[in-house]
Amino acid sequence: IIPHHRRYTAMVIAALYIVPFVFLHLVDYFRVQMNIPYCVRKTTQSSLLAKFLNYKEAHRQNINIGEITMTMMRDAVEVCDFGYMKILSVIGILLKLFFALIFIMAENKLAVIPLICYPVVLGIFLYCRERITIEANEDKAKKQDEVVQVVNEAVTNYRLIADFALRPSIVDGYAKAIERLHGQEKVAQAIVTNNMYMAPWLTTLLIGAWMVYGSLQVETLGGPLTLGAFIATINVFKEVGMEMQEIYIECMEIQKSFGPLEKICYYMNLDTDLFDRMNASRKMLAHGSVKQQESETRKRSNSSSSKSSRTSPKNYEHADSHAAFTVDTIDIELNKLSFNYDGCQVLENMSAQFHQGGLYAFVGPPHEGKGTLMKVLGKVLLPEDDGGTVFIPPHLRVLHLSMCECLINDTLMQNLLLYTPIEKVLGGIDRVKRICKLLGMQEKILVHIDEDTPMKTWASFLSHTDYARLNLARAFIMNPECLVIHKPDMVFSSDEVTSVMELLRKHVNERGLELPEKTRAVRRPRTVFFTSVTIQGVNFADRVFEVKHTGHGHRSKPLQVKIISGKGLPNTDTAGITGKSDPYCLCLLVGKPKTRLTTSTANNTLDPVWNFSGEIPFYVNEDVLKFCVYDSDDLKDDDFLGEAFLALKDLDSTGFAGELELMKCPKGAKATIKVQVKPCPEHGLDVNPSELRPISQAEVRDSAKKLKMLE
Repeated sequence: IIPHHRRYTAMVIAALYIVPFVFLHLVDYFRVQMNIPYCVRKTTQSSLLAKFLNYKEAHRQNINIGEITMTMMRDAVEVCDFGYMKILSVIGILLKLFFALIFIMAENKLAVIPLICYPVVLGIFLYCRERITIEANEDKAKKQDEVVQVVNEAVTNYRLIADFALRPSIVDGYAKAIERLHGQEKVAQAIVTNNMYMAPWLTTLLIGAWMVYGSLQVETLGGPLTLGAFIATINVFKEVGMEMQEIYIECMEIQKSFGPLEKICYYMNLDTDLFDRMNASRKMLAHGSVKQQESETRKRSNSSSSKSSRTSPKNYEHADSHAAFTVDTIDIELNKLSFNYDGCQVLENMSAQFHQGGLYAFVGPPHEGKGTLMKVLGKVLLPEDDGGTVFIPPHLRVLHLSMCECLINDTLMQNLLLYTPIEKVLGGIDRVKRICKLLGMQEKILVHIDEDTPMKTWASFLSHTDYARLNLARAFIMNPECLVIHKPDMVFSSDEVTSVMELLRKHVNERGLELPEKTRAVRRPRTVFFTSVTIQGVNFADRVFEVKHTGHGHRSKPLQVKIISGKGLPNTDTAGITGKSDPYCLCLLVGKPKTRLTTSTANNTLDPVWNFSGEIPFYVNEDVLKFCVYDSDDLKDDDFLGEAFLALKDLDSTGFAGELELMKCPKGAKATIKVQVKPCPEHGLDVNPSELRPISQAEVRDSAKKLKMLE
């Protein structure tokens, strides 16, 4: 390189050898500092958790905790590290192979043989093995989920396990879950091992074939090929094989991420209630604006007249007389509220008005809708579009307080404030302590409010009633304008019930507990809705409402539905390019979307056979069963193929079996579906929706014994 200077030439060659390695080191270090995989994992995992927290209640209740946990912790990592990041690795290897092949091809044209064989053969092999590989890995993942679920249930339900001496059976169940996991791991590992050997086998076969064919082309046997070229070609096959094997292994890792990716997509696309809540909030704002204008008009018209009174709860005057703001005079309203669970009507046409600043009790026999009504008031459940309305002035903060023993793994202060900065808590830490003392918390628990002691230090001191006190303390500290609370008197003794109800009464009367008296006039009214299990609790209420069955219920029955096949369906795919339609059928009761049943997809056929069986839990004679057939498409919205209806009012005990003609078929097609529909009266349930009516304290006492309203 440098004439007449061998030492300098050696130094330059050494530098050319070392400098690229330094550059590669810096590039890899810089790639780590970019945090690409960590950012991708963080985004995926946090998005999954955000989705879970916003699922519709029905979806959240049906989710396996072990599965969703492992989806966040295992599947998200596999998709990011073995899917997304491996694509970048494959691109890097391909670039390296491209530059290497430039030199290899210049020296030996026969390198084109493995260059063509490897991608074709390995690509076909990966495609053929894709389904069995994904299924084996997903079965292993399910077994892992089962193991995690067993552990989760054992930790969560330890008290139940200990009380009923279930330790041996739980341990045995855990051992069996591990055995099933190990068995499936063995199957999955066998498949992966066979897949891994494909590239080495291909290299070995190519080299062996070349040894047989190429040896006949060597000059010593009369061929045109030199011995050096023959051996060099073997080395070319090895080098190309090694590079292709590296790409193949990376592609295998990417393929293994397909199953986790499907699961993540499934959880990311479950319905949330965000749009429902947004629409409900917009309606509430619009209704609130109208109500505010009405209140302002009424206030102006009454400004010159004397203060009028109207029927109001005891111990407080209606907001019209002492309201600091016009919006404080707007009532909370139920207007023809109805609610059902999967077609089973629970509440029907409930209407009522509640003045702000009242303490309202709901009573009634068990299982007649009190809890559902409280969840609707607390915005846990949203009524259907045709289920009436619940109007709570949109400026009010609503807190739904259920009976739960929930702690977060943090200090006692954070368990009380729930991560609200202490600077934003009215009254500060002194008010927090006063509220806890008023609720009767033990002194040995209160000392931890000022200390950053972990949960395990003080949680062991909590009794069953202490959990209830902690829950009430959270509500009083948060100080919502509207508090919806389930059975605040359930776990306390008779003396403590009186104390707790007095605090709720004080919270309403003073517009917040332990707040300065001088600002009371400008604070919002406080409204409390509660269910009660004691006469003592009811006695503190301003008004009492009875939630009771209407007495004009009807018999509801499960409905067995079998969707057998279709015939003569229209083809909405482009003939000769994408083949025939891929039909599936769904059925539901008209107006009851939660009753939907869906068949599997029959691929590439106009005469599908589904043989699907399902059950709709509840139906009434007035219902109509609707069948819709669609063509499944991956790249666009599914195409509508037709619909059919079956009225259930004339359905006898034998049901219906036969063909239904599809209507509104594209291209004027004459198509039918074959179904069987049969009622199951032997499993019927009485559906008797509840109504809401105000009752007096005397009626409560007189009816309690007869109806067992209060337990």
